[in-house]
Amino acid sequence: MSKVGSVAFVPAGTTHMEEGMSDVPQHKIMLEVKDSPPNPGAHGTAPAPSAIKVFENARLIAWDITWKPGERVVRPTEGLDTVTVFLDGGTIQSTINGNRREVGRKPGEAVYAAHGTAAPVEEAVSGSPRAIVVELK
Repeated sequence: MSKVGSVAFVPAGTTHMEEGMSDVPQHKIMLEVKDSPPNPGAHGTAPAPSAIKVFENARLIAWDITWKPGERVVRPTEGLDTVTVFLDGGTIQSTINGNRREVGRKPGEAVYAAHGTAAPVEEAVSGSPRAIVVELK
């Protein structure tokens, strides 16, 4: 059984199969990274002081982030595409170019941001939203 928030990388050409061996339901999100040359200059930036890097290889970097009231989170968009998968929900105040809005996030919700988009500055308003943010090199 996989731990909530775990990240694994299966190399291309590997046959992947899973079988449920218990009655405990599992939900997984799998990202398929297409063949392309890695960007050797790409590097991840910790999006918050409490962010934990949970995985890195030549193709991606994964961060475990929990939004906390009073702590700013700047989701990385510095030339890397990102996929954010929420593990725990809550409400996040997001500010982009001076415009503020509150966004409710639910467990299992996935959000894609293309590189070059404006990086939001975020802070928890209610709950303690937690997500895995995957930066694609």
